[in-house]
Amino acid sequence: MSTPTVKSASIGKGSFGIVVLEWFVAPRLSALISCSAPEIISLANPIGRLMFEGVFGNLPVKNDAQRTAIVQVCRRSSEAIAAYVNGRRFLIDFVNSPIKADNLQAHAEAVQYFETCISSVYLALNMWVRHFNAIGIPVPDVSSVNRRNIVYAPNAVFDRLRMIHNRVKHFDEDVEEAMVAGNTPPSSPIWFVNDGIESTDKSNGSSVKLNFQELVEVLEDARQITLMFAERLPERIRARLRGESDPAAPSPQPP
Repeated sequence: MSTPTVKSASIGKGSFGIVVLEWFVAPRLSALISCSAPEIISLANPIGRLMFEGVFGNLPVKNDAQRTAIVQVCRRSSEAIAAYVNGRRFLIDFVNSPIKADNLQAHAEAVQYFETCISSVYLALNMWVRHFNAIGIPVPDVSSVNRRNIVYAPNAVFDRLRMIHNRVKHFDEDVEEAMVAGNTPPSSPIWFVNDGIESTDKSNGSSVKLNFQELVEVLEDARQITLMFAERLPERIRARLRGESDPAAPSPQPP
């Protein structure tokens, strides 16, 4: 019987098989050889512009709860985009390392930033949808956001985003359950593959995947929502949120 070949990588003074690192660092680490995450640009001071709108009474809010919702949506959206930019930088640094085991800190930084990115953009879009539904404004009316990315249907982009967010949020509970049951949990709540991010589908134990391109499309939705509030909120939405008549609505016809 032939001896199986294990890729080796130097770490410190010793040498470990890269598969061994998957036990301690992240699943599928041995197959991670590239990063196809598209480049995006961070938002420039959206919270400052949002506060400027608020100080001069331009935020279309009826009460403090609406103001809080808008600010939190924009803050988390900006945070998610910045985390993606930083996470992508560290991930590229890691995959380009001649000896990846010598650059595990870059991988750890990438995981941390992408965990923040996923959780922040999910919370931002979830609050946005719930906020506008609560005050009776149909979501498609308030921006040009790609609605197919924000639906709760099983296996839709937003649903997979939710599933990965939940594993990041509840990973301590997952590990505790595995300890009690005598099972082996994954070594990380999320892990990278060449074209995206994977995690565990808690319902059946299989993996759930979000492609980098899908994540970027969701982040672009968050960007457009933030810019809508911070820069170009349509007057018709201002009026509707204030309970006024819609200035873009057609005038009633005489009987």
